Amino acid sequence: MKQKISRRVEVMLLASAITLSSLGAALFPENAVVTQAATVKISARKLSLTVGQSKLLKITGTKEKVKWSTNKKSVATVSSKGKVQAKKAGTAKITAKVAKKKYICTVTVKKEAANYIPNTKPEETVMPGVKDSIEYNFSTLKNYILTYGSTNSDGNKFVALGYDIDGFSAGIVYESPNSLFRFIFYNSTSVLTLEINENNIKNGKFRYAISLDSGLYGDCAAFETLGTLDGKSSLDWEAGSGIVADEVLFEVADAAYGAGYSFWELLLTSEVDLSMADLGFIG
Repeated sequence: MKQKISRRVEVMLLASAITLSSLGAALFPENAVVTQAATVKISARKLSLTVGQSKLLKITGTKEKVKWSTNKKSVATVSSKGKVQAKKAGTAKITAKVAKKKYICTVTVKKEAANYIPNTKPEETVMPGVKDSIEYNFSTLKNYILTYGSTNSDGNKFVALGYDIDGFSAGIVYESPNSLFRFIFYNSTSVLTLEINENNIKNGKFRYAISLDSGLYGDCAAFETLGTLDGKSSLDWEAGSGIVADEVLFEVADAAYGAGYSFWELLLTSEVDLSMADLGFIG
């Protein structure tokens, strides 16, 4: 899966000219500050998968061509892009060769549990009319976060970009006690948050709350229904504690959510093989 940001995103980031910040320890662990990798490394040295599951491995810190291979194709295969597919119970070594150096991930594959819900959406486990529905895709996202995500200081699981772009990055948290998804776009002083309650997703429709909390501009929020978030249009913001005039605050918020939308798209496509459109938003 290629990790790249479109020219539209680059323009959006430059045009916004805002300083969005991270939540710090409130949402992510204190030691989970994302920075650009300084050395060549593999994204995981060990993986534990269930038969039928897949996981994308990555090599960071280099632009050199990566050659992927497995020592046991019967246990786990790997694509030219680093996607590992668990085949049967056992152990396999996945090797990424960069120039003359090798980076190895040991994959342990376990038998499929009777109540396991796979991430990979195999046809035989999906009832007609359910596959690729918004509810199904949110379930896939939750399953991925709970299976592969890290744990923040509140005990909730999350996935995040393993790097930043011009100081900006993004993450998605799933709060199990509240059945709540939190999409986060941030840097060092402000944060944009999109919240969706899983229990309110019915028949492909739901409401979401999106808010900007900035120490430079103030805070504001918007509450919208399915299909209105596309990273381009203005939202109907309500001002909270504004440091600047409401008009300026709302312009900053629109620019922030436009950039945040693109970062969430990047995170979803690179990590979970989903898109914002798959979750019901306009692409």
